[in-house]
Amino acid sequence: MNIRIDGTRERILKVASRIFARFGYQKTTVDEIAESANKAKGSIYYYYKSKDDLFRDVVEHELNQVKAQLDKVVNGPEELDYGKKLMQYVNIRMKALSKAVNYHQVIRNNRLQKNTFISRLRKQFDLYELQSLRCLLKKGVQCKQFNIGDVNLAASAFYVTLKGLDFSLLLNQRYSEFKNDLDRITFVVVRGLKDNRKDS
Repeated sequence: MNIRIDGTRERILKVASRIFARFGYQKTTVDEIAESANKAKGSIYYYYKSKDDLFRDVVEHELNQVKAQLDKVVNGPEELDYGKKLMQYVNIRMKALSKAVNYHQVIRNNRLQKNTFISRLRKQFDLYELQSLRCLLKKGVQCKQFNIGDVNLAASAFYVTLKGLDFSLLLNQRYSEFKNDLDRITFVVVRGLKDNRKDS
């Protein structure tokens, strides 16, 4: 019984994600989602109180997928070159976010940004990324590969740079067209972290 219920919810979430991505949050209706999922409208409301609730679940699912990919980088095997690992983190992050098309709507839509739950999701993702960057930078310092006086400040500054790149990614739409510029920018940042490194 539980398997069937979980499968139904997963089906609704998958279809809703596709419909929201195609038509946008504003133009999508619960009726359209129910029809596409081959479910009665009541089935949608069994799991979700409103279209807002369903959209929030869709965005949360997208961000969890991004986190899962980044966790593999942060918690993966120790690297001899943390500069390369940091560049890997940035590339995987941007590629994963480029596929999170419903999260893009949150960034563009002021109304969605004011939604309490959506705002909480974004803050949680911000915190997650700051912690991940601090972890990578701290390991780079410990291995004497990075010359950073304040890891927390450096992580915050790096994250602000990444957030700025998010908008460029949205404008370009395609990660493949944006990757070369991303690599150049990331290389400059990583080189700055290594500059004036002292050998002990």
